Amino acid sequence: MSGTRHAPRVCVGIRSHRFGRAERDLYAALSECFRAEDIFIVLDETGQRVAVPGGFNKVAFDRAALDARGLFADHPRIGWLCGDYFYYALRAAVVADHYWLIEPDVRFTHARPGSFFEPFAQDPSAVLLCRFGER
Repeated sequence: MSGTRHAPRVCVGIRSHRFGRAERDLYAALSECFRAEDIFIVLDETGQRVAVPGGFNKVAFDRAALDARGLFADHPRIGWLCGDYFYYALRAAVVADHYWLIEPDVRFTHARPGSFFEPFAQDPSAVLLCRFGER
């Protein structure tokens, strides 16, 4: 079947350490442009387990998961300090071609949230970053 291409799977993770109104609101906005099976609540459970209601996809990491991956875990706010850990957890749990990670305090200024993502649908970039640099 030469020339046959599959539509790339794009998933989105909502990065958090809790599940509340902000996470629900962002989920609702994202559900306008992503399928439910492609939206995940990605949680830092190094401090405590987080209950997520049925109907939401949950991916989480705890200290044991970080230790198993050989990742630094000795900080009281490790998820805040090492945001890339959320990508590692999402990628380990979900096979996709592209991953978005969004924090629940993000707001879209577009009339439709999907219009933010559409320009990147065919973008071959490995990563999109803002103000990336040495800290």
